[in-house]
Amino acid sequence: MPTDYSLLISQINDMSSEPDAPRRPISREQRAPVRQTMSEAVESWEWEVFLVAWDALNNAVRPPVALSICWPSMELLVHQLRDSQIDDEYRERVKKAVRDFTENAIKHLWKDGRGSGEATMGEQYRLIARCIYVCEEEGTELFRKSLIPRMCSFQEIGKKKAIPAMLDAVASEWLTPALEFSQAEADRIQQQIIEGIDELVKASTFRSPITGLNVSLLKNITFASNLILACRRHRCKDIGSLILSKIRDEPEIDVRTNALTWLVPFAEAVGTDDDNFWFEPLLDFWIERMADFIAKLGPIQEVLGAGTDFGDGSIESRKEICFRLEAAGVPLEHLKGAKHWLYRRAGVLFLVQAVPSDPLRRELLGDFWPLFAPYLAVGDAIARAP
Repeated sequence: MPTDYSLLISQINDMSSEPDAPRRPISREQRAPVRQTMSEAVESWEWEVFLVAWDALNNAVRPPVALSICWPSMELLVHQLRDSQIDDEYRERVKKAVRDFTENAIKHLWKDGRGSGEATMGEQYRLIARCIYVCEEEGTELFRKSLIPRMCSFQEIGKKKAIPAMLDAVASEWLTPALEFSQAEADRIQQQIIEGIDELVKASTFRSPITGLNVSLLKNITFASNLILACRRHRCKDIGSLILSKIRDEPEIDVRTNALTWLVPFAEAVGTDDDNFWFEPLLDFWIERMADFIAKLGPIQEVLGAGTDFGDGSIESRKEICFRLEAAGVPLEHLKGAKHWLYRRAGVLFLVQAVPSDPLRRELLGDFWPLFAPYLAVGDAIARAP
């Protein structure tokens, strides 16, 4: 046992208050030596020291203070558990300490999604995810019965930031390590994540100031794109498909009539990295959206003529074309048909312009490629029909 063992317990006891006394703040200067000694004990494989100190700390101070002090040593313990470095006689006690730490960390997540310690949001969810992984079946229970319900209670601003951070963390620190050992276990974990994300998305709504109806938080483009980017980074196709299906089915998200209201900003938020669009669920979703818009396009209106320059899809270019038709004496009924066709064409054009690669644009447009190619900028050049 290290020579500073008694000193460590004394330092912990100095932070405690009498049961009926007002809680007093614990300074950084008081926390620092305890934090350092507990980390050094874990590094030296002195698990008995850590465990005794852990129990003493939980009896002496409030949980947020204990979480803050134990954070570095808990990160070390999780790595040791994962790498099977902890002696058998201590393993179950250490796992229980990790489980208790995780449960407290989840309980003390604030409504804005952050924790009570000094770690960033990304760091806190990554450590929680690592703890879930090493706790095995108990970790799954912590995820479904503690973390998900806690996050469902977050404020809107907390959900916007925390749910993508959590998804990224559990995919990288829980699902990915499981893939190295067992596909069956990875499939089980992915199903747990899918069910958890489904529950969170259902609980993530806000009241529309226009309609007064509850609208899915997926309408927020930053939130939706961050979820899809997390899925893409970790190749979570089933989770990505779930999220995109919810976007497609949400009546308050316009993915069918005006490409500019949601789809194009969403594509821009996903980014210009070609790999992002080659993520299969997103590619399938985009092909479906393109097919829907193209199906509504219909044949070129006769009054426009097959050889007409149809413009870049902007309001100004559409107005200019319609002004020329009106000046040429085109009947009002035919003029309205031309306006609607140009509007639908603009939707397709804006959708395909959001796609970052020329080969992918060709794939999406198919036989319609010659109709749109002259208006698609590729770098500093303009794509021309072959």
